[in-house]
Amino acid sequence: MGDNYIPKPNPYEVKISKVCCLLDELDGKPFNQEHWDGRHPKIFCKRLPFYERDGELEAELTRRIRKVVDARTLSLRMQEWVRNRALKLKLKESMTPHVSGDYNSFDETADWIIENLNFTFK
Repeated sequence: MGDNYIPKPNPYEVKISKVCCLLDELDGKPFNQEHWDGRHPKIFCKRLPFYERDGELEAELTRRIRKVVDARTLSLRMQEWVRNRALKLKLKESMTPHVSGDYNSFDETADWIIENLNFTFK
């Protein structure tokens, strides 16, 4: 590997970089595709404790989104994240009695269901 080698972000870094980009959006910062793709400077190559940081950032984003008066002012990326988060929580609530294992494995399964099956609730 040469001097210019930059490692690819892992799936965790991609997921949490998106949350950081949405927080940046709420702070009025411009969108950065490189950060969205997993290289957000707060996350990329920082070796943070995975699920602790994940929960903190998602909780902060959720709190801040709830303060937005008009949801139509949110970007499409933000609206999609809110929808997927709501679907994931609804799915967890409906399946918890039937699922064994810890929350983290459920979280990954719910992400896959939502992304690959276009899963919606009525």
